[in-house]
Amino acid sequence: MRFSSTVLVTVLSTLLPVTQAGPVLIAPRPPLLPNNGDFHGFDNSILDRKAKVAISSTSNTTDDGSVSTIQSSWINAQPPEIRLLPRSSFSSDASAVVQPNTPAKDKFVLKRFIFGADNRYHWNLQVFPYRAVGRISWSSGVICSGALVGPRHVLTARHCLPKAGDKLTGRFAPSFDEGVERAGGANVKVALASQPVSNDRDGCGTKFDWAVLVLDDTLGDNVGWFGVRTPQKEYFDMPVFYHMGYPGDKDGGSQPNLMTHITVFGDRTFDCDGTGPFYTDTDAVGGQSGGPHWLPDEEGNRWIWGALSIGVSYGAGQGYSGFSSGAEMIDAINQMREEFP
Repeated sequence: MRFSSTVLVTVLSTLLPVTQAGPVLIAPRPPLLPNNGDFHGFDNSILDRKAKVAISSTSNTTDDGSVSTIQSSWINAQPPEIRLLPRSSFSSDASAVVQPNTPAKDKFVLKRFIFGADNRYHWNLQVFPYRAVGRISWSSGVICSGALVGPRHVLTARHCLPKAGDKLTGRFAPSFDEGVERAGGANVKVALASQPVSNDRDGCGTKFDWAVLVLDDTLGDNVGWFGVRTPQKEYFDMPVFYHMGYPGDKDGGSQPNLMTHITVFGDRTFDCDGTGPFYTDTDAVGGQSGGPHWLPDEEGNRWIWGALSIGVSYGAGQGYSGFSSGAEMIDAINQMREEFP
């Protein structure tokens, strides 16, 4: 967390107790739905369902047979291999992309930093793309957010990684909600990120605050995964983006929250280089770190631009959120997808 006389900047992971009490369902507010996009097929009745999960220290099953992510989920887990490479190890080709895998049936077209009204809503629709977003849990109790960008590959924030010598284990559960791994879960096997630079300019530090996790199971084969591309200027200053994550101020990070109509600020974006970082009006809090910022295309695919890195507050409800992004991030994902298919 960095301070100045007028501005507060903070990364957005959060620390939770390793053993949590059963979550309590909060009543969401209905969002303003756009004419098209990522709301097709939503059933409002699911927002009224009651929590069925009772997490205890003795059982990891719920009364509906689902598996909850308590400590027993990590019985067979090992600390991941943490790879921190120089930035020069990654390609700066801005034309490169990570190809998406959109299930055919889902190819429809389409401190706290809350700026004005809080526009984050509990969103538990278990279809693509939402089910490809999940919660990252470390055995220390730290949680972050992430999204599948390959069969076993997750994009998140670098500051969510443990130190290599900490011997912590980690787990990713897509579509995690109220203690239930609704789409399964897998342990983190390898993590790749760029080496931090101590005297980095703020913009470049945010741009390179990404990490790619490799899981021990191919969850993406069942739920699909996002594509990834560098930011495109023609979409700046338009309220057309989506973000999803697990905010710590909403039932302790146990529920996925969606935000829509997000705008990328063209006047302050790209303060490192021509592919990142970018800044938005996303409402953010600890736990949302690593959550994806995405845009649907005309073919029904979803393209991530970056992962949530920081919140910047000027006070009085004024501020913005920063996202890691860039060609090097895309190259890192493609490297891991090639090494770990």
